[in-house]
Amino acid sequence: MRPIAHWALVAALSLYAGTTGLSAHARADGLVVRDAAGAEHRLSMTDLAALPVVRVTMPPGKDHTAPRLFEGPLLWSVLSRAGVVGDPPRDLAARVILLEGTDRYHAALAVGEVAPDFEGKQVILAERMDGADLGPTHLRIVVPGDRRGAGGVHDLTRISIVAIPSGAAR
Repeated sequence: MRPIAHWALVAALSLYAGTTGLSAHARADGLVVRDAAGAEHRLSMTDLAALPVVRVTMPPGKDHTAPRLFEGPLLWSVLSRAGVVGDPPRDLAARVILLEGTDRYHAALAVGEVAPDFEGKQVILAERMDGADLGPTHLRIVVPGDRRGAGGVHDLTRISIVAIPSGAAR
């Protein structure tokens, strides 16, 4: 990891660690996403179901011997629908998406990784795995090309957009 990216991520995680309450949580009635200003935006399961579905096949991993098919909306579509990524591209480059599962596992993605105007990686909020519905409390993030699966978060409980403060890379 480049030194600037490393320090930016450390700064973002430090800010995140200082927040209180749930930033986003999957519940039977939907998902709440916190924007960079701290405001919460609720998406119902109906809102999520209305988003275009993308299919991603992940290769066999340590817990399974056959490829797995995941289906759900792009994470970018979810963030856009929630209204948390409407900033100018220059500002988006200094934003991080922080994800947390029920087991308190954390992962971070740069907004630029999923933004179509930047890398446009096909990261999805999986609602189905191998044709079976995961249910609202078992939503998971699937990151294609992540060889170790470290970016994938199972049983998603939080999504927060965090602004990296200027000068954080110093």
